[in-house]
Amino acid sequence: MYPTYQQLVDIPRSFGAEVSLWKIQEESQWLPSLGKLRSLIRPDTKLICINNANNPTGAVMDRNYLEELVKIACEVGAYILSDEVYKPLELGLDVPPIFDLYEKGISTNSVSKTYSVPEVRVGCIVANDEGHL
Repeated sequence: MYPTYQQLVDIPRSFGAEVSLWKIQEESQWLPSLGKLRSLIRPDTKLICINNANNPTGAVMDRNYLEELVKIACEVGAYILSDEVYKPLELGLDVPPIFDLYEKGISTNSVSKTYSVPEVRVGCIVANDEGHL
């Protein structure tokens, strides 16, 4: 997903991963097209990386969108890494962590942003007891 938190793109590239940019679209409330993702997916795709809510736009992928995303990932057995540091704090939005929707879903979060504790650099990663990338 692009643009996003730059390290989500640059760190995989620094390890030699081939990174395709799934670009957000203004006309789709700043969400990327699921149809475009289908065209980017290859049989050897290992990981789809999202930022939900998106940094820098704040666009939110709701349950329906995420469920369609999971279907696409399942087609090739790809993991989904969801940076949920800006997970919506607004009440009434149905935005489950990707971990709850997909056995190959990996959710990340941070104490410093979620709870406004900038001096504390503590985060978490949650995943199922599934194999390795």
